[in-house]
Amino acid sequence: MNFTSAEAVEAAFYRAFSHGDVSMMAGLWLDSPGVSCIHPGRSGLHGYGPVINSWRAILEASDGFEIHFRLKSEFVSEELVVRVGTEHLRAAGKANAVLSVTNVFRRTSLGWSMVLHHAGPAHDQPAQEQALH
Repeated sequence: MNFTSAEAVEAAFYRAFSHGDVSMMAGLWLDSPGVSCIHPGRSGLHGYGPVINSWRAILEASDGFEIHFRLKSEFVSEELVVRVGTEHLRAAGKANAVLSVTNVFRRTSLGWSMVLHHAGPAHDQPAQEQALH
């Protein structure tokens, strides 16, 4: 698929996610060994094959998802867009989850593609500031 903006890729990502569309999900990721995906509570996956196989397993094992992304911040350059926000997710018949999310998109000669999705548990309260050293 050729996407003209990072926002179009992100919209397709959430459509594929909510509808369990493995083909759409596979078409919006950059086919590269450099892509990464980190699902909540899991180790990072690297490379197009492992990332798409993980989405196939998730999407085929579910009866669907209700998911809403809320953008909190964004970094935009000519070839890279980083969008940070929260996902409000409900799997069919399961409890709601709120996840902190980072989605990264890269522009190539073929258009925009997803190169990173990282989701983890969100916390209602910001962590107390602590010395790092």
